[in-house]
Amino acid sequence: MSIHNVLKKIQDISQNNTSLLQETYYTIANSKGITQFFDRDSRKNYADQTMPLIDDFLVTLNIKETQRALEKVRIAIFTTQPINKNWINI
Repeated sequence: MSIHNVLKKIQDISQNNTSLLQETYYTIANSKGITQFFDRDSRKNYADQTMPLIDDFLVTLNIKETQRALEKVRIAIFTTQPINKNWINI
């Protein structure tokens, strides 16, 4: 999801939502640019799988689902240990 698409969704949500979303939209929309260093500084396969999750979070604000999804990716890429079922079912 491009930053333009994220901004459009945040704008749509912020029109009927909290001042935090309105402020977020205003800050991003009026910035000179945005740097997503995560893509550059992390392993490509990790960044490719996690950036869409973070983009979705900016739109949905569903922290629990985002945490679950990010943890699944982290474990799949950085460990050989099985997923801790207790963490995933929070």
